Amino acid sequence: MTTDERFVILTCLWGRHELAGIVLGYYARQRERLAGAFAEFGYDVDFLAVGSEGSISRYLAENCGWHYIERPNQPLSDKWNAGVRFAHVEMAADVIYIVGSDDLSSDAYMLQIARMMTGGADLAGSLDCYLASPRLKRALHILPTRHTDRAIIGAGRAVSRRAINLCDCLPYEPGKGWGIDPSMDRRLAELGVKQSEFTLENVTGAMLLDVKTSENIWPYLFFRDMGLPE
Repeated sequence: MTTDERFVILTCLWGRHELAGIVLGYYARQRERLAGAFAEFGYDVDFLAVGSEGSISRYLAENCGWHYIERPNQPLSDKWNAGVRFAHVEMAADVIYIVGSDDLSSDAYMLQIARMMTGGADLAGSLDCYLASPRLKRALHILPTRHTDRAIIGAGRAVSRRAINLCDCLPYEPGKGWGIDPSMDRRLAELGVKQSEFTLENVTGAMLLDVKTSENIWPYLFFRDMGLPE
């Protein structure tokens, strides 16, 4: 199969510079490992980071081989929408894979996403993930039952060109500073976009890890105190 479709991994940068550098480098190395596998699905992988700290965030991105654009950090939904629009219009993305600058997706997870998108999915992702605290050396499992509407996790989701066209490059509700993932779920559902989902345990080797530090909006201890299983 020829690699004639663009699979763009999109992230946003703000703070957490050491962790962000690790994450950006991780995906750069992963692309090299999985180049052949992605080519079999017909995808050529590229990267886009949206930063808000000038030369600091630009250096982090470009040092790891990511394309970079600068936008204000708030409203957060506008920052992400700007990245979606740039990936869609300027990079001709057929698939946009959304991941935070503190999120790691395993090789098996990425290949499952590619498989689902090649199969015709417009919105694909996992119903569960793990939150990890390097300082506490603990991890929590965010289970599907946490989502009363069985929405997929905000990170580690892929959106098709068709879905982006339907929402006019505005998958997130404009002007929102938090709660942006549910806003995407609502907007795309209203447009008739159906999600394709899986759980980590049903895909061998699949892992979606959200690394929590003291700089996170929602720190690890917030979720632990909710009584989630460690």
